[in-house]
Amino acid sequence: MIEDLTTTIKAQLYERVSSPLLSSFIVSWCGWNYKFLLVIFSSISSHEKLTYIDLNIFPSLSSKIIYGGLLPLLTSLFLIFIYPIPAEAIYKHVKTNQRRLKEIQQSIDDESPLSKEQARKIRREALESQLKFESEIDSKTSENSRLKELISSLQQEIAAATEGSKNTETITSEIIDKESKATDLTTDLMTSQLETLETPETPETKLKSKNTNQPNFHSEPTKTHNTSQLDSFMRETVFNYIDSLKAFSDLDFNVIAKKGKLIILLLRSNGSYFPYISAKYTPETANATLESVMSALANDKPPTNSG
Repeated sequence: MIEDLTTTIKAQLYERVSSPLLSSFIVSWCGWNYKFLLVIFSSISSHEKLTYIDLNIFPSLSSKIIYGGLLPLLTSLFLIFIYPIPAEAIYKHVKTNQRRLKEIQQSIDDESPLSKEQARKIRREALESQLKFESEIDSKTSENSRLKELISSLQQEIAAATEGSKNTETITSEIIDKESKATDLTTDLMTSQLETLETPETPETKLKSKNTNQPNFHSEPTKTHNTSQLDSFMRETVFNYIDSLKAFSDLDFNVIAKKGKLIILLLRSNGSYFPYISAKYTPETANATLESVMSALANDKPPTNSG
């Protein structure tokens, strides 16, 4: 707070001192009252100073008003309003004469011939400037050529890297497509094999297959279920459970849930899958099937090497 007050006082004092009226008034007052200043800064005693001031410098009230305020004020007004008028005219006259003298001197210098020494000096300086300029041009030209070659080589490297990345992406996408197709074919093959093994053909199924084109008027109405959502739920649940088991952490496996059939496949050492656990489910028995499959996975020890 004290620092802020000090800063404010200094700012106010600076504003007052920098005022043209106050500064001119102080100068005028010092000029009119120089005797007072001499007495103040003299080496006599204070009593003698006051006595001398009252008797000789300001003997009356009128002298105090005239010398202490009126005359310094008139002088400051003169310096502010009247003095700049002749000062401006004189400054303009002086600058005009200086410019005229410079023009006369320049005309004389232009008309006067150069000496041989001055001419040789000028030619030498011009030649040095020309050589320096040409050397700078050569250095800049060589630098530009080097930068162009560097840019060209970098562009070739970028093009080669871009082409290589494109080829890599193409090969990777082809490999992924082939792997996905192979996985789909393996899944379909395993599903068809399990269907063949689990649903053997009987005389009744043969008779039903022969009569598929005949409408069944005695069939009971059944509820429709979103089997695709149930299959997805079964597959994700079993897959996540197997993935959480430490016994299967080092094995590659796959889970298939399709049309009410759940198949867990393990990868053989030769790269082919074989069925590890299979089960059937319906919307009513899905939870029970999950519990039994999870219990079997938790209690069973998976094979370490399937040949």
